[in-house]
Amino acid sequence: MSQSEKGTVPTVSSETLEERLNKAEQKNKILLQNETRLRQMIDNLADIIATFDMQARFTYISSSCTRLLGYQPEELIGQWAPGLIHSDQREQTIQSITAMVLLGLELEVRFQYQHKDGSYCWLEAVGRCLLDEHGKETGIIMGIRDISVRRQTEEDLRTSEERYRRLVENINDLVCEVDEKACFTYLNSQFKTILGYENDDLIGRNVYELGERSTDESSSDKGDLINEKGSPQQVWRCKHKNGEWRWFECRSASYIKASGERSIVVAARDITEKRRITEEIQESQRLFTGLFNNALHVILWVDMVTDKIINCNPAVENLLGYSSDEMLGRFYSDLYPADQLDKVRNSGDDVEVLHRSGRPIAVRLLKTVFYRGERSILQVILHDVSVQKQNEARFLR
Repeated sequence: MSQSEKGTVPTVSSETLEERLNKAEQKNKILLQNETRLRQMIDNLADIIATFDMQARFTYISSSCTRLLGYQPEELIGQWAPGLIHSDQREQTIQSITAMVLLGLELEVRFQYQHKDGSYCWLEAVGRCLLDEHGKETGIIMGIRDISVRRQTEEDLRTSEERYRRLVENINDLVCEVDEKACFTYLNSQFKTILGYENDDLIGRNVYELGERSTDESSSDKGDLINEKGSPQQVWRCKHKNGEWRWFECRSASYIKASGERSIVVAARDITEKRRITEEIQESQRLFTGLFNNALHVILWVDMVTDKIINCNPAVENLLGYSSDEMLGRFYSDLYPADQLDKVRNSGDDVEVLHRSGRPIAVRLLKTVFYRGERSILQVILHDVSVQKQNEARFLR
């Protein structure tokens, strides 16, 4: 048998082996580059990335821990992670981690963690178990974020909300919120005090079922109190639970909630008593004006500083021959002859007043003083006694 006919052993050419080695080396370089790139990404994250063994000891932690917690990574590797959790949250956090491992859940937990300087910062951790190829838990991986600023902001917001809630609940005005459909979503306690309604009576009901805008005594125009821009002051009337109407000055303002929904805040001040008093004053003024204009005796109002007449009734034309308009702005003392001025200073004296023609007329003075703000007003009533004086003269003759 020739040599060529004998069995031969296959061999691998040096070129093929070299190619395989080059490929393997290339793969290792790529893996190393990817690992380096991934580590750089992790180390430059604002959040901390950490892994733990099943006893909750650090096996890896990104360099972000130095910025957030003050520790170098090597100071924490091998340390029992829960040991630095604030004692108030430690037990609950351990229970949450245990539940994650036992039930295969994703963990999300918040706790205070001790900084290297001894202070505590609030952290939020999201984690899950690491599994091997057989599905067995081998450790835990967590993303950890510093939420101290957010936590303080949330606390400040809660404090602010509580402060304003107490303010809203203790003011004397009605305060409510309605949605874009004008349905009540919140009422303060004054709705019961002023209108007799409990929350359950109105929540979900439309605000226009309770009241209506009034631009005059008979108006039922509902206006635009509920709109996305809010409204200036309006006068509304609202029905008490007992059926009677009460009057309110109302304003509204609109804002967007965190959910994106629009809400309208309405504040309303009860002006029922103020309105009643105003109406009584107006009625008194109408009554006074009627009496003033229809009085048979002359009534003059004189500014005591300037001595000028500022108001008079129509009766002055019958007595003195001047119209009311002609009397306004005239000096009061010019109505009397010079020799009568001393008598004019005494209320109740009979004096003479000058007619437009210059003819003297006997009158009796009645004077009172009243005030409008800081202005002193002398009210003078001139009672014509000329006929009485003539009769007395005839009787004496």
